[in-house]
Amino acid sequence: MEKVFLRAMSGCLVVLFLLAVQGCTGTNAVDGADSDADSDADSDGDSDSDADSDSDADSDSDADSDSDADSDSDADSDSDADSDSDADLPPLHIEAECAWGADMGDCNGAVEGGSNAALPGQDGADSIPLLKEGEQIVGYFYAGSWLAFPGIDLSGYTHVAIMVAAAKSDGAFEVRLDAADGTLIATIAVPDTGAWDSFARAEAAISAVSGVHTVYLVSANNASYNGDVDWLEFFAQDAPEDTDTGSDADSDTDADSDTDADSDTGCELTAPLAWTSTGPLIAPRNAGDLSIKDPTIVFYDNKYHVFATVNDGAWRSVYLNFTDFSQAGTATQTEMGGWGCGNTVAPQVFFFRPHNKWYLIYQWGARYSTNDDINNPSGWSTPKTLLPNEPANTIDIWAICDDDNCYLFFSNDYGDLYRSKVAIENFPNFTSAEIIMHEDNAGDLFEASNVYKIKGQNKYLLMVECYGPRYFRSWTADRLDGEWTPLADTKSNPFAGSANVTFPDGKWSDDISHGEMIRSGYDEKMEIDSCNMQFLYQGYTPPFNGDYGAIPYKLGLITKTN
Repeated sequence: MEKVFLRAMSGCLVVLFLLAVQGCTGTNAVDGADSDADSDADSDGDSDSDADSDSDADSDSDADSDSDADSDSDADSDSDADSDSDADLPPLHIEAECAWGADMGDCNGAVEGGSNAALPGQDGADSIPLLKEGEQIVGYFYAGSWLAFPGIDLSGYTHVAIMVAAAKSDGAFEVRLDAADGTLIATIAVPDTGAWDSFARAEAAISAVSGVHTVYLVSANNASYNGDVDWLEFFAQDAPEDTDTGSDADSDTDADSDTDADSDTGCELTAPLAWTSTGPLIAPRNAGDLSIKDPTIVFYDNKYHVFATVNDGAWRSVYLNFTDFSQAGTATQTEMGGWGCGNTVAPQVFFFRPHNKWYLIYQWGARYSTNDDINNPSGWSTPKTLLPNEPANTIDIWAICDDDNCYLFFSNDYGDLYRSKVAIENFPNFTSAEIIMHEDNAGDLFEASNVYKIKGQNKYLLMVECYGPRYFRSWTADRLDGEWTPLADTKSNPFAGSANVTFPDGKWSDDISHGEMIRSGYDEKMEIDSCNMQFLYQGYTPPFNGDYGAIPYKLGLITKTN
């Protein structure tokens, strides 16, 4: 992380934010040389990513067939049925570099330059560092130094978090309203993160606030440096379910006590599985492109967003979106090479809530880019390293988080499956990886690992592509760092492959290869609905004898039928 400091004079305030909130707050805002002897031997570094789009129609009867729909005509008219809207309140994310105001730099790091003397309350004439686009840090906080954020409406927010680094643990930041010594609404203890460039998330509850205020982040407690701040974020923590304590005379609790709908934990994943496939839905559309493959897909803002690999003699990437799969074949495929991120081969996309940003994870060399708005093609940042000192031949990187930690899963085309782990507050700063599975026959544990959380269950699904032809093996676990138990893990009994996928409109592919499940959400937890499983995958019509990059891959959709 590039470290840019705003120097504060001893006993003086660091900086006054002149910038209006507009621009300072965020909005909602992936194949290595395949050595296998198989004819489609991924020799060019293919990131084939079998997209598993099973749409299990869920025949399980816990679809709430109970009839106690509360025929009692007293429909419990009291309105305290959890009317609070905190759960829908998006995080309010503010970058520290907004300090310079619209005339000296915005929240994206653009600058004009200037001096501290030009800012109210500052003495001395130390030059303000030039900011570059990307992540910025404000540091050198003394006791009493502060940052001010005008025009902030904290109505409904319950907590505040900062991303902070400190080589000691005696510091604190206060959050105050309208003045550096104004109403105190929160005190955030600064943890010892081990180094001034090692960041961790610290948070605290805030007092209830209504209306628009200037919010001050004030350095407190100690006279020497208190911490380096990357960003702060206000968020709403969901209130407990309303237990209906109103005076409503209706003692009949049918409607409230009937827990079938809420306790529904989805559909049990058992083998064997069965799928049906569409014909090819997405083919390469741009001149010179020979294939489209390795899709990652997310449904957000009422449309599907797809990032995929293409090949025209070299590996590149495209982006497309559509509202319905019937439109997928005609959607514009926008070349990504000219974007800030460049070509993102074998990608994975998701929204990381703690940062209020979209992430693209991709190869070669585990890398990532971020964006405040998935609808903004030019918003993707330049690539950053995801896993320094990564193992050799790393391919098809996959990220997933639980409440406490984030993980990477990836392979090397030589029969090894790796896992890396980091605390969620330190994401995406991964440092090491371990082998968690190995097969002597590389084709039995090849590439394109996908890991998902099964919605409503304490269960995770791991699937890894094998060959040949291409198919997926699968395992389940109750923890991302736990032991994986085989689910459907053979060629004759696969998660998805020729043995269990049928083609009602005529078979067009032997391969069920690199792709992604259609998720029930879009965030870092990577949740899927086990009652409605679909997988967007790459396939092609055999035979083909030629370079792997020229295999005419197209994208199809399989839906789980049992």
